[in-house]
Formats: sequence, structure tokens, C-alpha cells
Amino acid sequence: MFHDKVFAGQSGGVLLLAVSVLVTVALLKLAFFFIRKRFEGKGDRAQAKEMVSIYKYSIVISVIIVLVVVFNNVFKDALASIGILAAGLAISLQKPILNVFGWLTIVLKKPYVIGDRVSIGASKGDVFEINIMHTSMSELQDDAPSGRMIAVPNEFVLSQPVTNFTKGTPYVWDNISVVIDQGSDEKEAAGILGKAVDRVVGRLMSSLSKKWTVVDGRKVDVRPETGVELVVVNGVSAIQLTSRYLCNVREKRSVRSRINELLLSYVKNSKSVRLK
Repeated sequence: MFHDKVFAGQSGGVLLLAVSVLVTVALLKLAFFFIRKRFEGKGDRAQAKEMVSIYKYSIVISVIIVLVVVFNNVFKDALASIGILAAGLAISLQKPILNVFGWLTIVLKKPYVIGDRVSIGASKGDVFEINIMHTSMSELQDDAPSGRMIAVPNEFVLSQPVTNFTKGTPYVWDNISVVIDQGSDEKEAAGILGKAVDRVVGRLMSSLSKKWTVVDGRKVDVRPETGVELVVVNGVSAIQLTSRYLCNVREKRSVRSRINELLLSYVKNSKSVRLK
């Protein structure tokens, strides 16, 4: 009789498992349809992708919990052994478990979302996917795409420095430096550098000043800043000019290149400024 009860329990458990799988698949497909329709209709594909990921893992975890509770009444002895095995697995699967906690941190705290430009530890790139185990990024080297994809374990969010370059505002401060001979006209060189920087980012910084003045309710004035210092290059004294300016983080490399092109053209037409 006991055997018949166990067999009946097993049959019921298998049936429940099959029904649970079918219901889970149906719920996921239905949710995916409505989530994509809502967010992609607004042009926010990144948000749609994130919501689909959150919903998918939430449904799967919920179904697993329900099945564990139900099967606990059918396979009490077996589950006791499974519990011991699970404890051993928890020790050997510390990294995946930490990745799950890292994923939860990303989902709940949102240190970054899909589309953000971030650095996590030593890795830097544009985030294009966040799953339960890792974050996938298009790698950047010196602010230029390397063409490679890097997968950063989510546990790094819990243990490594995370910098988001696009959260809040995509504009960051950048520097450009030029070294001139000590015999050059320092004031003219500073004017040339300032002119090149102003031509490229002056209008942007002016518009940002007006925008931030309205937002903050007080006068905000951001403009390029030029500094001068004496340096030694190959044992010879020289003058280094550095300009600090605001630009879009995604355009740092191109902005720097445009400033350099203008700077070289201005220096070429100058008789009193020589680059080192």
C-alpha cells in the first residue's frame, strides 16, 4: 500500500511538474509580448530588454520555489538528502551565487542599465546585455571601440569600483596638453590653444551653462580652462599648456582629434610658437 501511495505521489508530482513547465512557458511568452509591445512602442528597447530579463528570472525562481514546497510533501526523505547535497553545492558554487546577488544589485540599485558607458574594475565599455551571470559590454580602449565583446561577472559589482560615465549627464571633463619650446611666445600659444578648444566645444559649453543655470536656479558658467606649467622633456626645459573642457563622453576621442587638427593649423601659421 505504501508503494502505491509513493507511486501515486510520484505520478502527481510529474504531472504537476509538466503543468508547471507549460504554464511557465505560456506566462513568459505572454509577458514578453506585452513588455516588448509597451516599451519598444516608446522606442525604449533597452528598457524592454531589461524588463523581459527581470520578469523571466522572477517567474522561473517563483516556479522553482512552488515546486520545492509541493514536492516536499511527496519526497521528504529524498529532499533531506538533496538539502545536504545543496549545502555542498552552495560551497562549490560561490561564484555563480555571487553573480546572482550581483545581478539583483544591478536590477534593484541600477548602477547602470543597457546603453550606459561604464567601467567595472579594469574593464570599460558600452553595456548591451545584462543577464543573471554577467554583463556584456562592447569593449573600449582609449575611448575607441576595440571590436571585442567582454563579459564581466556580475559579482564584480559587489567587489570592484563601478564608474558610470553616462548616468545623469553624458558630459565629462577632459584635458588636452601641448608642449612648446621655452623660447616660444607663451601668451600666444595659450591663445592658440584656447581658440582651438573654443572652436570645437565653446558653443556646447555655453549651451550647457544656460541649461544648468535653469535647472539649478542659480548662475552656472562653465568654460574651457587653460593652465601653464614648466616641464622637462628629454632633459630640456619646455612649457606645457593644458586646457580642460567639457564634452560628450562618447565623443572624447573625436573632440580631442578636432582640437589637435585646429591647433596644428594655427601653430603652422604662427612665427613665435614652436611645438616641442
